[in-house]
Amino acid sequence: MIFNWEWEPLRVILPKWLPGIGSGLFNPATNNLTDEISLSVTLLGLCLICFSAEKVEDEFIRHNRLQSLQWALLINFVVLFVATWVVYNDGYWYVIITAMVTMPMIFLIRFRWMLYRNNL
Repeated sequence: MIFNWEWEPLRVILPKWLPGIGSGLFNPATNNLTDEISLSVTLLGLCLICFSAEKVEDEFIRHNRLQSLQWALLINFVVLFVATWVVYNDGYWYVIITAMVTMPMIFLIRFRWMLYRNNL
């Protein structure tokens, strides 16, 4: 997204009658799926990392996992609330996309920090 890099073999032709594509019934439009695939793979990888079981999965780990998830959700909501009042136009679209990735990242950072701090 930042460098607007697109892998040319992922360019597909979309019919214009799809929602959000444009006007005209049979006028084809092209779209490159690089952003969609990279975001999907990133979210899937973060999901697998976040919800994989630890070697010792006890009540303490579950408590830390829940607490870290609550922290991530709260921080994400605060950032989105502030961005709603500060960022406008196309910049807000980037904030929304980034918010999808930052919540699992905040969760992972806090969860791993809590495990490290308690020497697990």
